[in-house]
Amino acid sequence: MPETSTVMITKVLLPRKQPALLHRQRLVDFIHEHIVRKLILVSASAGYGKTSLLVDFAHDTDLPVCWYSVDEADRDLRVFLEYLIASIRQQFPDFGRRTESALTTMAKANGQLKTLVSALVNDIHDIPDYFVVIIDDYHFVDESQEVNTLVDDLLRYLPENCHLIISSRTLPPLTFSRLIARQESVGLGTADLRFTAAEIQTLLKQAHNLDVPAEQAEELARESEGWITAILLTTHTIWQGLVRSMVQARGAGGQMYDYLADNVFERQSPEIQRFLRDSSILKEMSPTLCDALLDSRHSLEMLRLIEKRNLFISRLEGDEPWYRYHHLFQRFLQEKLRLEEPEKFNALHCRAAEVLQRMGNHEEAIRHYVEAGAYAEAARAIQQVAEATFKAGRWDTLAGWIDSLPDEIVRSNPELPWFRARVYTEVGQLSRALASFDLARTGFQRRGDKVGVSRVLVRRAIALRFAGRVEEAIKDCQAVVSDLDGHHPSTLAMAHKNLGTCYWMQGDLHKCTAELEKALHLYERCHDDYNVALIHTDLSVVHWALGNLARADLE
Repeated sequence: MPETSTVMITKVLLPRKQPALLHRQRLVDFIHEHIVRKLILVSASAGYGKTSLLVDFAHDTDLPVCWYSVDEADRDLRVFLEYLIASIRQQFPDFGRRTESALTTMAKANGQLKTLVSALVNDIHDIPDYFVVIIDDYHFVDESQEVNTLVDDLLRYLPENCHLIISSRTLPPLTFSRLIARQESVGLGTADLRFTAAEIQTLLKQAHNLDVPAEQAEELARESEGWITAILLTTHTIWQGLVRSMVQARGAGGQMYDYLADNVFERQSPEIQRFLRDSSILKEMSPTLCDALLDSRHSLEMLRLIEKRNLFISRLEGDEPWYRYHHLFQRFLQEKLRLEEPEKFNALHCRAAEVLQRMGNHEEAIRHYVEAGAYAEAARAIQQVAEATFKAGRWDTLAGWIDSLPDEIVRSNPELPWFRARVYTEVGQLSRALASFDLARTGFQRRGDKVGVSRVLVRRAIALRFAGRVEEAIKDCQAVVSDLDGHHPSTLAMAHKNLGTCYWMQGDLHKCTAELEKALHLYERCHDDYNVALIHTDLSVVHWALGNLARADLE
């Protein structure tokens, strides 16, 4: 993987099966019976036990299982593929060489999806075993056209040794008609996942030795509509009166959740309450990370105690213990912290950002700064990794960071609209690119940064050329050459290269040759072997067009 990407190991570790997890035989059997199909889709709203079911199956099957927990950052095609490769490598360490190579090429040349799919399919085919890939929380990426196209094409050509299980809160925009027609796909929905009265009885007996009468179990199932989250919250309390109160607490699901969560939380010691609240800002937790965040040396003991008490926490498999709160309980804890101690809420997010930056996890650090409203710090953190993120092809990620900041912060940091404009250019939104370039230019001019202005002009010239405004592009590049006066060779080289391309478009091949020769000399001075090779290729084409076949061969 490229050095610019950081794979968070907890996203590809199979979660442990908790002792209190109910084995839902009818659903696990369904997956076993249909695992030979290419795709099993588990789709239902939040809190119906999709993840718990898949964890149960993963620990029940003899097949190797590769786990991938998706989140918002994975909408970038590159990020999604990196994690998919990392997931499969948990079971097959040598997997993915072709796909890695295709990804590297894509980072430099915006490679085609078909190439990536072909590499991925061939890498999967090379695995000698039958295995399962579980992609959990797919709804986080279902608006990414590139990711959906990749998964669609993968399913079309998926080798018979691989079986895919996707869980999502929504129906993913995939082409199911072909899979269904060929009997290659089945699904489980909300109606299938609802807890029955019998399952509620078994769960409460298994978790806390509570004997709930059939009539009360029926009423509980009816009032909760089989919503597993309400049942799971109930299992964390050993007082039968709370179960009865839940039946009586009529109203929206949110009110029921708040009532149960409050009762669970308030029954903990002040020390545990404080740890739960303060650590809830983290997506995933390790003792080391919690110690650094909370200035403590006892996080391991606290996490073990919370796990022992079944306080909505899951431990992930791996060498170092990593934990994750149930997302609904985590949301409750975060809201409680934000409302009761808003200054501490922001301070903890800033502290987490600093810690994660030192650990090299810049993506999470930026998220924490934004959550805290520390936009100036977020802007500085983005600028530190923007170039590497852009070169890695993670344009959606970079754009999302910049778009999350207030306009005044973006305007006061011209590097940000400059990077945003480059992303707009790459995805073909040229009018927006030009507007962002103008914003960046104004910012650099206000700062008195002549080099910054030149960097904007040379990139804007590329967008102008793409828009067919060749004369304006030439004017921008000539201004760069004049302003820099031989300094900053990499920017000058780009200006001359772009001038050469513009003259080619105008049919002036002699001017084109002269500009490309200048660009070649400058790239050689910069030891930029990649662009040197590209310029040689361009010069060969120009000399061939001029009839200089001998020169063309030399290039």
